[in-house]
Amino acid sequence: MLVSCDLPSQHINCYLSIRKMDNYIKLRKEFIRVSQCHIDTEALKQLKHFYSYDISNRLMDYINDFECFIGILEKRRILGYDQILPLKFISETFVKDPILDEMLERYDTCFRSCLPVSLYNYYADDNVLPDFESLSTQENLKGASSLTCHAPRFENGGTKISKSLGDSEDKLQGKILTGVSEQLGYYWKDVARLLDLREHEINAIDAKYHPNLKKKSYEALKFFMEKNASDKKCWKLKLCRALDTARRRDLKEMVEDILY
Repeated sequence: MLVSCDLPSQHINCYLSIRKMDNYIKLRKEFIRVSQCHIDTEALKQLKHFYSYDISNRLMDYINDFECFIGILEKRRILGYDQILPLKFISETFVKDPILDEMLERYDTCFRSCLPVSLYNYYADDNVLPDFESLSTQENLKGASSLTCHAPRFENGGTKISKSLGDSEDKLQGKILTGVSEQLGYYWKDVARLLDLREHEINAIDAKYHPNLKKKSYEALKFFMEKNASDKKCWKLKLCRALDTARRRDLKEMVEDILY
């Protein structure tokens, strides 16, 4: 199915948004189906504790099963068709199903490949995003590996930092430290607080590296990473959440590009 370039751009954007949401709904359904048997009472308790910073006690009281938990994440806009990092975290930490991991990765890759309509001519067909209903078995997953994302990847005018094959954990952290600290600026204190640095720790960094904002940002992020070195999965998610909460979605997306 072709999308005519004669259509107004807002109509095409609406069409693409509907398609993305439809694929997210399919992904969500399959994710819950596969994950439910892995999320017992203790796992759900751990997830609720991890997200306690973002979810009020009143909403926490409503969570009595995994599907309800997913719904609350969506209600709080922590999870959505354009943000599936929580699903990746749950899959990697609790489910550990390679088929599900690959399904999430394919969805994320295809979603990120879609551009605003003003940046190129759309000739989008039905394979722009994979049909996740066909990915529930290993055989179907292999069959779907030929799906490609036809929309070109947007490169902005700045320096793009992305993950390279074979990058070690230290190299990934180095790329994140460099990339985020160069652009964080006056937001560094807000992000540091969201990363649970104490005020005296923030003040010490502020005084030691005054007036160099880049160095302050770098040292605060480095301190956070060293403090959470034993939990490699959690620090990634915490950092992305902190940048998003601080309204630096641009940096959050840059970090996701490096990590995933």
